[in-house]
Amino acid sequence: MFTRRSRVASIKIPQGYSLGYELIGGAEDAPPVVLLNGSLFNYRQWDLLLRCGFKPKLPGNTRILRYDYGGTGRSLRRGVVPWSIDALVEELKALLDALGLDRVHLYGLSKGTIVAQAFGAAYPDRVISLAGYGWFHLDYSRMKGVAQFFGERLKHFDHLGWRDPLPLEYAEFKTLWQEVYDFVITHRRLGMHTRVPGWIHALFGALLKRKVYRLLEPTPARVMYDWFAYALQMMPEAGDNFRPSYAVLRGIPTLIQHARYDGTLPLGMAEELHALLPLSQLVEYPKGYNHISVTINPRQAAQLVKGYAEFLAERFPFS
Repeated sequence: MFTRRSRVASIKIPQGYSLGYELIGGAEDAPPVVLLNGSLFNYRQWDLLLRCGFKPKLPGNTRILRYDYGGTGRSLRRGVVPWSIDALVEELKALLDALGLDRVHLYGLSKGTIVAQAFGAAYPDRVISLAGYGWFHLDYSRMKGVAQFFGERLKHFDHLGWRDPLPLEYAEFKTLWQEVYDFVITHRRLGMHTRVPGWIHALFGALLKRKVYRLLEPTPARVMYDWFAYALQMMPEAGDNFRPSYAVLRGIPTLIQHARYDGTLPLGMAEELHALLPLSQLVEYPKGYNHISVTINPRQAAQLVKGYAEFLAERFPFS
């Protein structure tokens, strides 16, 4: 599937733990595209996008780096460390330093777009471009509605009543699916604010449950809860904390890809961010696309990466 020096490994960073990563090779002097995961998904979230697009459609010398955030996937570590976007930024810097990667392109999904923006603001000299799908704009004018959805998600987790610090097993995940992810994914994938009809619910549940487990394992339920709680806490404060950084991002070419009917992060987030960044390009995807569909629908995955490849070729023609 992945040709030319595919490297699956782990590397210890100065923070004291190891990160699981895969570096899909091209020319060693070619700037890599770093893929930043959404939510608590592990780097298998990119499998379909890689098969349908990223490697085949990007120029032949392009390298691709994907990894798991500390505490998730192949980057599990002892103890529970509180989430922080700043910590994720420093973690990414440590990984790039350890691999000897100087300047990179960043491509994120959902939460990955927050990490990309924060990294670009902290280390603009190391970022060639920003891109991603399902953008989270931290200075969004209607953040209250988004925070309400995150709050609902956390209530579902609280109702579960346990936050296991051990690696997630499928038997536990079935409970998590029923109490949390059924609401987060099946309910929201249609962009609706009420539960979908029973037969649609059952169909999507059957199709998605085991696939979602592969993308979440073995991240402990405790880590998932802590991220949701941090994200909710961050929202009312993010604007004041992050606003000065947008001045730095204004100088970085940015591709903003977003579904018009995203039921998790509204299109307005992407539109407001686009208006803020003069070097940005906004691409809206039509009905049928939602917050996670590009990771499970081959046609959508191919279209998404086609747009990204065109962005790179136009802005940064490779030799």
